[in-house]
Amino acid sequence: MPTSQRVNDWINQAALKAYIHISADGRWADDNFRVSHLIQAEPATFCQDLSQLLGSKPSLAHWAEAFKAWEMTAWQRLEKGFGDIDFFDGLIHYELPRCLPEGSQVLLGNSLPVRQFEEYARGGKSLHIYGNRGASGIDGNVSTAFGLQAFYPDKPTFAILGDLTFYHDMNGLYAAQAHQLPLKIILLNNGGGGIFQRLPIAKFEEFQQYFFTPQDFDFRHAAALYGLDFIRASDRQGFQAGFAQLLATTKASILEVKSDAKRDLEIRRKFLHEFALTL
Repeated sequence: MPTSQRVNDWINQAALKAYIHISADGRWADDNFRVSHLIQAEPATFCQDLSQLLGSKPSLAHWAEAFKAWEMTAWQRLEKGFGDIDFFDGLIHYELPRCLPEGSQVLLGNSLPVRQFEEYARGGKSLHIYGNRGASGIDGNVSTAFGLQAFYPDKPTFAILGDLTFYHDMNGLYAAQAHQLPLKIILLNNGGGGIFQRLPIAKFEEFQQYFFTPQDFDFRHAAALYGLDFIRASDRQGFQAGFAQLLATTKASILEVKSDAKRDLEIRRKFLHEFALTL
């Protein structure tokens, strides 16, 4: 079943003649209650057999060219929009692929970082991307990142984490002290669980306390406790200068970038609206 919320939203809005679910174990898994036919089969085998029955295969070149054109249009819109904005989370993810060394390992934290990187980071460089899925929680991201650095000690390793994800596994920083691992952490601090502002629950009064879970910690003290270097940035130029400092040091370090979750969401919605008008 699709893991993308975008794909699921499209399926829910589409007028489909049939919605066929291929399940290897025969288990019905349909959160949207749209499945019309359930077929128990190995998905790969099913697709191979189906392709044999279809006979001649049409050229998909026009599809590929159309997607490339849409993507180029989207990037042109996005980059033009960046010129009118002083700073927001998306700019950090846009800058990262250009700043990261070729062949870097990058752990994308749960919640907003993995989604924002997918939305704003433009490809072109060879990077090894990792992420914790499992129960889709924020457990152990700091420890996972140090584990990656320990397993590949000669590769530059970076963790891009939100403030609550970082806080939830802050004791994982002990690995830097105990094993001398030079992990670099980009800490995106928007003061709480900004991802929940994208959900319908955000309109309820209780949202602020129980879902957004605001915090005002000074993470500089956490870095000092475990002996990590600490850098703070609050704009695009500060991030670029701070990242240069990260690359120059040979010890574990934290670059904290402060942002405003509500403003970031407003900018994202503006971009999406402009894309919809363009495409």
